[in-house]
Amino acid sequence: MKDSAQWTEEGDYSPGQYKWATNYTILPNGKEYFFMNYQKVPQAMKDLCSETNEMLKKIDESKIDKHPLYIASNFHYKFTDIHPFADGNGRVGRIFTNLILIKADYTPFIIKEEDRSNYIDQIIEARENNDPRILMKYFGEKLETALQNKLDYYKNEVQKSNKIGINPEEENTKRNRGMLLFL
Repeated sequence: MKDSAQWTEEGDYSPGQYKWATNYTILPNGKEYFFMNYQKVPQAMKDLCSETNEMLKKIDESKIDKHPLYIASNFHYKFTDIHPFADGNGRVGRIFTNLILIKADYTPFIIKEEDRSNYIDQIIEARENNDPRILMKYFGEKLETALQNKLDYYKNEVQKSNKIGINPEEENTKRNRGMLLFL
């Protein structure tokens, strides 16, 4: 939620509850886009969760439609079209997208405020083409950036440890040997 003060005191504040009216957005081209009818949301969310859980049971990184990034992208694509809540759908969708990736041992990614317009454009393009792989490509680029940032961080930490006299090779060997003792 942006801020609870944005809601009136007449009971419109409903975090965690499905929307009570069909919501819409104004697209960059000025047209209105209406999301799923609020009455269909509970079943659509149940179906989306079941579909995603089934896909997660059959992960196969050698096949595009079974790859964790595809599963996460497909979830996000469908979730944002359902738009189940009155507010916070993008944020909740991105959190679940990252949880799917984390569950499959992938690094989560961030979509920064300055990327918001491009992110929305990718969702619109995926919707217009009925193709979650468009989001997959975009999220793949974000994942690559996240992995590079993680690698840069670790390289920086190794450089710091070298400056204080820790030999990363020796430390790694000690840690690995220690791990073997616990296996």
